[in-house]
Amino acid sequence: MKSSLLLMVVFLLALFETTTQAPPLTLVFIVIMAIVSLGQLPLVAGFVAGIILDFLSVRTIGISSLTFLIIIMTIMLYKRKFQSHNILFVFFAVMLSLILFLTVTNNLSFDISSITPALVISIIVVLFWSIAYEVWPKFS
Repeated sequence: MKSSLLLMVVFLLALFETTTQAPPLTLVFIVIMAIVSLGQLPLVAGFVAGIILDFLSVRTIGISSLTFLIIIMTIMLYKRKFQSHNILFVFFAVMLSLILFLTVTNNLSFDISSITPALVISIIVVLFWSIAYEVWPKFS
């Protein structure tokens, strides 16, 4: 029940992201899910969200899901070595994953347009991290 609710939220974020000019909120949600949760749900959600994003935004199918899976697996690998609930880990995980995703989806062109939204979204996530950290265990 809880996992289907989280997958529904991922689907709605992907739909919102492709129908508007929204920043990659789906990726931010999946990164937070990967940091907080211990199960395999972030991998499934990342794969499904990537396929949905690629299909709805008319990109090559699998590019976003492959990028999501690489990001999630990297976070899962390093969250055991660092204090994953530390605010700096969250900031850099969100910022670097957004820069990677925006670079990959912009035909591998790295420019300032990839860094600016990543920095702004990372600061917003850090500001709301304490709220997300307290609410999330009720869903996992």
